[in-house]
Amino acid sequence: VLKKKPTSQGHKKPKGLSDIVFIPSSKS
Repeated sequence: VLKKKPTSQGHKKPKGLSDIVFIPSSKS
């Protein structure tokens, strides 16, 4: 499943991590 749809899951995972890491990093 992960190898079959790497774009769908890969796009959603990095986006959430980027938002969470960017918000705290900028606020800090």
